[in-house]
Amino acid sequence: FVVTLGIIVFSYMLFGALNYSAYGDDTDMVLTANLPEGNWRSLVQLAYASSVVFSFPLQLFPAVGIFTGFFKRAKLNLQQKGYDA
Repeated sequence: FVVTLGIIVFSYMLFGALNYSAYGDDTDMVLTANLPEGNWRSLVQLAYASSVVFSFPLQLFPAVGIFTGFFKRAKLNLQQKGYDA
């Protein structure tokens, strides 16, 4: 765990240092704003936005599985007690 965490921290520090060396003091907080105007910048921003939008349902996947199992068990329990569910 400690080695993995160290590698992750090192990767973030390396990424930050490389971006700072590339852009200097004029680095914006949003790194995609540092890209030059043009198609490449638009493509990177679109890819980033779409990854955020399409990864959101993945966060809900475990909750949906839990609720589905809960409702299936509740329905089975009601059927065993003689209720029409």
